[in-house]
Amino acid sequence: MRIHIGVVVLIGSIVLLTFRQFAFAQDFRVSETSHAHFGPSLAADSTGTFVVVWSDGRNSIENGGQDTGTAIYGQRFAADGLPIGGNFRVSESALGGGHRVPSISMSKNGVFVVSWHGPSGSGVWRDADIYARRYNNNGTPSGPSFRVSDDSGTSAQIAAEVLVLDNGSFVITWFDRREGPLFSYAQFYDSTGAPRGVNFRVNANGAPGIAWLGGFEDGRFFFMWAGYLHIYGADGLPTSGIANIGKDVSAIGIGIGTDSLLVVWVSFPQYKIFIRFYNTHGVALSDSFKVRDDFNNPMGMMTAARSTSGEIIITWQDHRNDFPGVIGDGDIYAQRYNRWLAPIGTNFKVNHESEERSQRDPSTIFSLSNFITVWWEDQTPERCPPLPPDIVDPRGITPIIGTIQPFANPTPGQVFGWRTKRSKCPQPSQFALHQNYPNPFNSETTIPFDLPHDGFVDITVYDLLGRSVQRLVHHSFKAGRYRTTFNATGLSSGIYFYRFTTDQFTQSRGMILIK
Repeated sequence: MRIHIGVVVLIGSIVLLTFRQFAFAQDFRVSETSHAHFGPSLAADSTGTFVVVWSDGRNSIENGGQDTGTAIYGQRFAADGLPIGGNFRVSESALGGGHRVPSISMSKNGVFVVSWHGPSGSGVWRDADIYARRYNNNGTPSGPSFRVSDDSGTSAQIAAEVLVLDNGSFVITWFDRREGPLFSYAQFYDSTGAPRGVNFRVNANGAPGIAWLGGFEDGRFFFMWAGYLHIYGADGLPTSGIANIGKDVSAIGIGIGTDSLLVVWVSFPQYKIFIRFYNTHGVALSDSFKVRDDFNNPMGMMTAARSTSGEIIITWQDHRNDFPGVIGDGDIYAQRYNRWLAPIGTNFKVNHESEERSQRDPSTIFSLSNFITVWWEDQTPERCPPLPPDIVDPRGITPIIGTIQPFANPTPGQVFGWRTKRSKCPQPSQFALHQNYPNPFNSETTIPFDLPHDGFVDITVYDLLGRSVQRLVHHSFKAGRYRTTFNATGLSSGIYFYRFTTDQFTQSRGMILIK
């Protein structure tokens, strides 16, 4: 599972990796077409066979297909990184488009389940349901896709996550608005794929929050939300009361053995990542350790994984190499730890592109003695004139990229240094602050602005009461077209304003945050 501190966007690609003959492969393509794809997730079995799933726009109306949006696709790989067959569609054509942000989990023997959110068919804006599909260990589906959420209303259910237990049973959780506040709901299934009971609210103590789903080695699983921990047995029933671990924002939990867990969280506004051991009663078993060695620049989505022998790797979307004051390209960074939480080396760049591009939204797992990371990479050529600022190009080229590296000795990627996000298009003739996109948005949105000549720029976000929420830009720029990013993790849903100020011009616009 992943923590979304940034936004998920597109990916596309070219034909896959016939050149890969070794267990260690750097920056290989996963999707087979040059279309819009995003939201990758991956899982592996005990032999090292792994599967990547993602949102895929190859059959969208914009690309000449019939889908009104993306579908869910996947690709199987052998442990050495060679593909097994080609890309396959997970969400059937009969479901149409608009299916996105998949999650995948796999048992030790290779049985896997994919879950995602998609349109409900009600025609109500933002009405989404949770779907899933089971697969056998040979990659064949054990049946059609099925709806998971049982809400009969028009509230949104989004951002599904799935955990498959080694006995074949599985549990799916998601963000759910059926009660108004943001709670997490879940559904348990037995090893035949039959639901056990109905949807249940994870936040049993009534404390709102987005739940993390994790598992222990004995088949139990747990939910973690708003600083609370609740453990369930392999039969899908609670085994204990709710414990308080006190980490209430952006927390990841990884089960250690049968009686402890590793908690990874982000401290705002400095974007510091910390890790700490806890027992199942919420009592800290170690000091807190800082993961990220740069906290002057924003970060995006974070993910973590633990090997069967106890090593730990944490990866995240990192903006330390962007031009100062402008959140631009972004890279994937990681930090390794041994089983006792002693750091191995320092933060290192995971991606190995040949020229600076944008990499976002990593997903990481262990596979045998290697770690595997996938992300989406923006390879879309710039258009002149640019598309309207409130439009995300559905014909963009943003391939899913992956890397397989030995945990003991990974090869860091090249750091290219600062790159301004000035457009190659003709210089603007006047000042302009464009509407953010997407809008409304969840967690992260992009704000474009134009400068007809060199000058100092300040862009600050305010709430409805006029209080400063976050300063996005405070820097001198050359004339040109730029974009910056507003990351709203930790903020409540609502209307916010952003103000663009130079020595000669001021403009404000509004935007809507929906969580």
